[in-house]
Amino acid sequence: MRVKTGLILVGIMLLSGPVFGAEIPKERAVLAIIGEAENQGARGMLAIACAIRNRGHLRGVYGEKAPRVLGHKYSEKTYKMALEAWEASKKGDITGGADHWHNVRREGENYWTRAYKKTFEYKDHVFFNSKAMMQPCY
Repeated sequence: MRVKTGLILVGIMLLSGPVFGAEIPKERAVLAIIGEAENQGARGMLAIACAIRNRGHLRGVYGEKAPRVLGHKYSEKTYKMALEAWEASKKGDITGGADHWHNVRREGENYWTRAYKKTFEYKDHVFFNSKAMMQPCY
């Protein structure tokens, strides 16, 4: 009975979110960084890399499925810059704990950008921490 309960708990933990310590595959992360921040330079790519690490998974990240990424329409220099950003994101977080980002200037605010705490801004991206919800004003 104990073993069955333990297996059920492990299953629930695996289905409920990212497993801490689980590694995001480097190749997928690099492609996601390119798709999200190819035009944002090294610092913009680093910010996306940090937010992906803080997120702990690639669910909901559009970048790796961006047409330019799927069509391999990026340069070797861009790939190298994204790879360097991914590696650098292991050493520190420049986003203040952000796990989401959005191009508010181009796409406008939406329901979650008003609910999450803004932690960092760089070029086209505003970064948010979903675990630090904004406090309502009364």
